[in-house]
Amino acid sequence: MIHKFKMHGTFIVTDVNSGAVHVMDETAYENLEYYKESDKASIVDMLSSKYGRDKVDEAYDEICDLENGGQLYAGDPFSGCEPVSEPEPVIKALC
Repeated sequence: MIHKFKMHGTFIVTDVNSGAVHVMDETAYENLEYYKESDKASIVDMLSSKYGRDKVDEAYDEICDLENGGQLYAGDPFSGCEPVSEPEPVIKALC
């Protein structure tokens, strides 16, 4: 899972499961809007008029490299783990 946000003209993407934080340019940031839903050719066609074909293509490839390296859209390391809990509820605090 990723979280994207902009602050003072800086485009930041965090990957929750890997803990990676990425500062991206606007092309890569907008590329992420469509990355999981569309193929490369469709994304390049959609964004090339705004950023240029080569720049969109390069941003897509960099996102693929980050994903393949486990830095973006990383799998959940705790999926399949059972939560540990007490058999009966325990009182932790009284207010």
